Amino acid sequence: MPSQQYNFIITLKEPDYKWIDRVSFLLCLLSSLLFIYFIATGVYIKEERSIVYLIALAIIGAQFGFNYFNKGKYITNNRIAFMAIAICWIIAGNTWLSVLYFVASVLEPKIKFPEEIGFDKDGVTKNTLVKKIYRWNELNNVILKDDVLTIDFKNNSIFQRETQEEVDKDTAKEFNDFCTEYLSALGYNHPDFNP
Repeated sequence: MPSQQYNFIITLKEPDYKWIDRVSFLLCLLSSLLFIYFIATGVYIKEERSIVYLIALAIIGAQFGFNYFNKGKYITNNRIAFMAIAICWIIAGNTWLSVLYFVASVLEPKIKFPEEIGFDKDGVTKNTLVKKIYRWNELNNVILKDDVLTIDFKNNSIFQRETQEEVDKDTAKEFNDFCTEYLSALGYNHPDFNP
């Protein structure tokens, strides 16, 4: 979340990133194989530039190794490998592939960033790829119960997700009281609300 001060920040359970990891791996593998071909045949490169491709291959290999040995400890990404590949495609003179890999290097970490929702006196802020802010007057109800966050919007949509970690009952009650206070200040009077 940004440096803004929130009364509560809830981190939501991470989705499965397997399909993103597979696409990312395939993109890196395809370019690696092409770079090996370029070095072996001399296509697209002058001999003095082959060192750049070798360095890029070493970076890609190191990134794969690092991701493999740290899998499960944190969310992995191939940002550094994508940047090295983008530089190599610039050298090879293929601008559109360079742009593709540069965009991938920027987007992959943002897509995989843990989704957090901040709550303060102004409303609710979701830090998705595009930051979304909802004012209290756009909401019917907000409740945290049994490690599930539920946000009921006035436009008849509901957002419901599990939290990343278990939330103790005292913290959940404090959170629910905080939300009730701001919803009540706007005339919220739902009879079924019972956190």
